[in-house]
Amino acid sequence: MRSLRSVVAALILLLGAALAFVTGIAFGRGAENVLHFAMAATFLVLAFAVFDFRLPTWINLAACAAAGALAAIFLLQGASDLLHSTS
Repeated sequence: MRSLRSVVAALILLLGAALAFVTGIAFGRGAENVLHFAMAATFLVLAFAVFDFRLPTWINLAACAAAGALAAIFLLQGASDLLHSTS
């Protein structure tokens, strides 16, 4: 195991998918929101996990920025669905 944060990110994703499945069955809706927030949390943890690997600094910074952007996108999509906002 090279990065504990990468393992945590993978667990968040797997548990989020399972929770979305249970939410979809139990309530009939809301699974999309659970998936969006699970993906946002996964990419947020993954953004900081890239620094656990010995790569050139510019690669780590680019990967951190890309994962952080994905976290923000999924968070905004989840918030938009939760608030029923079309924008």
